[in-house]
Amino acid sequence: LLFSTRSFLVRPVLVFSFEPRKTTARAFLPFAIFDTFMAFLTFMLFLTTFFAFIAFLATFFAFIGSICIDGGNRKWVGTQNSGAYLLSPDGIDQVAHFTSANSPLLSNQVTDIALNHRNGEVLIGTQRGLMGWRGDASNFAEEIGALRVYPNPVEADFEGWVTVEGLAYNSTVHITTLSGRAVATMQSEGGRAVWDTRDFTGALVPYGVYMVFATDATGASAGVTKLAVTR
Repeated sequence: LLFSTRSFLVRPVLVFSFEPRKTTARAFLPFAIFDTFMAFLTFMLFLTTFFAFIAFLATFFAFIGSICIDGGNRKWVGTQNSGAYLLSPDGIDQVAHFTSANSPLLSNQVTDIALNHRNGEVLIGTQRGLMGWRGDASNFAEEIGALRVYPNPVEADFEGWVTVEGLAYNSTVHITTLSGRAVATMQSEGGRAVWDTRDFTGALVPYGVYMVFATDATGASAGVTKLAVTR
């Protein structure tokens, strides 16, 4: 007769043989030793993971000093020793990281962040002073109204971004030539979209007059204006 008894920590296997006038029983302990060792390792792994998670949470919340949300639902995060981060609307992807080494930020110790939702300006306060940055997201309208594009015209020596304002949330902006050939497409961040004056191939667009078309996410409202490039 072969049978086994199992418990949480011990699993012996007993073999009984019955013969006339003779009964023997043998217990095989290797399985019991192995199960006990694995249970111990599992418990230690759980403790290590638990305390590591607690340490991570403590460090994470001590690391962050300020959080703001811009018109594009993106998260601005000010830290105690690593500058300011701009995160995607879902908080997963890093859009930008500003430090004293790669930007005019006066210090990596950010004490506060504030937003001017009217014009999209981001004010970052540090222990050494205040820095203002014109962001690419502002408050949005319920529907697209009169579009505003600047600078207009784009001069030959201009280096930067062309801004389109007056958009609804998550609007799509199309740039085309007067003949209708598509040049660029972009999504708005809040009520604003920006264009680097490059076409789909990455080349700077030549001089000329361009049409700017915008539609909201539902297609219920739209707007159009013109942009001149003189370079």
